Amino acid sequence: MSASGTASAPVRAGSLNVLVLYYGGQVFSQSISVCGVTSIQLPLGAGEAVVTGLACPVKSGDKVSVTAALPVPVVTPPGTYEIKLVGADAKGSVLCIDINADLQ
Repeated sequence: MSASGTASAPVRAGSLNVLVLYYGGQVFSQSISVCGVTSIQLPLGAGEAVVTGLACPVKSGDKVSVTAALPVPVVTPPGTYEIKLVGADAKGSVLCIDINADLQ
């Protein structure tokens, strides 16, 4: 998964909250840095997600992107999932990405 855009304000540092919802109920949550590359160990030995955040510091007007490699283990139950990535710095929200997925 990747998303890109243009920064409307400078970002030096901040947090990125990663949430996974299954049929609307939260099944995973972790806060990481909004900047740089972070590996997240998934629960129950389900593998590792890698999130590449912003290349901080970011200036207003810079092109920015966020990528995430999210494994889907074979034991993942089918259904409706929502993945939310919400980034914030000391001044407030810096990015928001919502991904909806239906696993069959």
